[in-house]
Amino acid sequence: MPNTPSLLRQSAATALLGLSALVGSAAWAAPFTPNGALVTDDATQMSWQRCALGQSWDGATSTCTGTATVYNAWPAALATAADANAAALGGFSDWRVPSFQELLGLVEPGSTPAINAAAFPGAPASTFWTASQPPILIF
Repeated sequence: MPNTPSLLRQSAATALLGLSALVGSAAWAAPFTPNGALVTDDATQMSWQRCALGQSWDGATSTCTGTATVYNAWPAALATAADANAAALGGFSDWRVPSFQELLGLVEPGSTPAINAAAFPGAPASTFWTASQPPILIF
């Protein structure tokens, strides 16, 4: 089954796919604060990368473009965090693959894909790897 990794970073009170600096926006109905290619979950203060790995953030159109990379094995998905840290993705070097519970916190039942489209525009309708043991897929 093809799967896409999602990354999470932890920095002080925040986490990845993200950053701790917050930018307010009254237009957002969901509990997320956008910050360019990152978004912060206001309830958990975890910051997430808005695009799946393999996609790119297009600031001009405020969406993710391209095709998400598919990882067919859990170890390969886990290695994405080390790769992101080595490359200082987004200027950070503390990325990690989120736990099942962390990723489950982003699920919006009844949506396709099952994630907030305003916070994660262009998200693929795909399953995502988590760092939880045993390997768990979500979405």
